[in-house]
Amino acid sequence: MSDLKEKVQLFEQPEYGGGKAFLTEDNPDLTVAPVNLPKGASSVKIGSNQRSWRVFTEVNYQGASTILSAGKDYSSPENIGLVGPIKSMRVS
Repeated sequence: MSDLKEKVQLFEQPEYGGGKAFLTEDNPDLTVAPVNLPKGASSVKIGSNQRSWRVFTEVNYQGASTILSAGKDYSSPENIGLVGPIKSMRVS
């Protein structure tokens, strides 16, 4: 496995619980394979060697959005600044 500083870690539940997936590039739908988090991601860890990411509450880069910074951990949708889980994201 490559260094976690190079990746985004996605978790299905708040506080880094539930299903877990890794991301290194834009993804228009986190609810299906290869990420496969059916309800989206409710907590996120952005590796310190990553760039900033724009995250969205709907698939295909739709819905409410905000930017997450490299090297930061976000323990819940509220901590992320959204009212629901992340369902798509791309490099900002």
